[in-house]
Formats: sequence, structure tokens, C-alpha cells
Amino acid sequence: LLISNNSNATDLFPIFLSKFEELFAPKTPGSEDSSLVLKFPYLLERIVVTIMRACIHLYDIVELRIHLQKSLKLIEDLPSSFTRTIGDRLGCGLAIVLRGCFYLFETSDEWSTIKTLLDIAAQDKSGRGFVFDGIASVIDYALPSPDGEEDEG
Repeated sequence: LLISNNSNATDLFPIFLSKFEELFAPKTPGSEDSSLVLKFPYLLERIVVTIMRACIHLYDIVELRIHLQKSLKLIEDLPSSFTRTIGDRLGCGLAIVLRGCFYLFETSDEWSTIKTLLDIAAQDKSGRGFVFDGIASVIDYALPSPDGEEDEG
């Protein structure tokens, strides 16, 4: 719904984000894990994937970047016991975000968020390869070719 409705994304994504924030919030004061993580890990994994897909497809919409950044920051606060189980999906999504959007990152906060999430994804063996592939892809794309010709790809 969100990604296929690009023209309405600026109206829709804040609604999604408020629900994500509500679901991610700890249910009891002082609790480190939200009940969503403990009771519904599959639902949480789908939310993380939705956040990744939204960043991949919508980061070029300037008005949405603040909301997309907030959603990425939600992932930072998830328990490592959970993020290790989704390291492959997190790493793959972040690699695509990095390669497709690195030139759109304008603030140190954006870079810091991506760095932190790449580090989280790289903590698990299943995510590590995706993280390094994403970094290598950006380097390969951003650096001029040794012979001085433009690389097609």
C-alpha cells in the first residue's frame, strides 16, 4: 500500500510511523524489550522489512526523510537478541539503501544512523556479507575507474 502509493506517501508514511512507534514502545516503565519483540517477533520482522523497503523506494522524497530517519532509529533500539535473528534481512536492506541513497545523505545524523545499523547487521554472520557487499558497491560506484572512463553499471 505505502510503496505502491508513491504519490500519497507523504501522507501515509507518518501514519505508519506513529503505529510503528506505538508498537516498538516498551509496555512497562523501565522495560528494555517491548512486548511486541517478545510476543510477536514475526510481526516485528515484517515492520523492519517494511521500513527498509520504504527507505529504498521513498528516500528520494525530501519531505519523507525525517520520518524515514525516525523509523530507522527505531531499529537501532531493538534488542540484539532480535536483530541477530534478522541480520540477513537487515543487512540486505541496508546494503540496498546505502547503494541507492548514499548521495542523498546530507547530515552527519543520517550517516551515523546508517553506520550504526550496518554495524548491528554485521554482528551476525548472515548479515555481514550483505553489509560488506553494500559498502563495496558504493565504493565501486563512487570511485572513478582506473582508466578514466565512465563505468556503465
